[in-house]
Amino acid sequence: MPDEQQTPTPTEEEKAQIASRNLASAQTLTTIALIASPVSLIIGGVLLSGAALICALVAQSKVRMALLLMDEPTFMASRLRTQTRIAVFVSLGAMVANVVYLILMFPIMMDVIQSGDIQQLTERFGAAQQGSSSASSSVWG
Repeated sequence: MPDEQQTPTPTEEEKAQIASRNLASAQTLTTIALIASPVSLIIGGVLLSGAALICALVAQSKVRMALLLMDEPTFMASRLRTQTRIAVFVSLGAMVANVVYLILMFPIMMDVIQSGDIQQLTERFGAAQQGSSSASSSVWG
């Protein structure tokens, strides 16, 4: 008969330390998500908004684990749970906006890349080519 090994249950002090580490890590991830989401809207980055969404979801799971380890949630943990929810919604909104923009711009960018005519891109957006030093309107020279 094999002996069953008993895994030691963590003490209250160890649970508090684990919860504290999870909360600190979740705070960092939430801050990253809340900063990266608006930045991704400025630079139009689907990858950056995706990374922000992943950070927010991981932070939310860390907060959830910390709250499970705590007997009574602290004020900081409750506020962090609210912040992570906000980070998830902001990141999700940025992701949707960036994907919609990418879908709308993809055909236009493919036309410009295939034709090599950058003037076509400026004409589509109503921007006139001002003070161009080259006589050619081609991207390739």
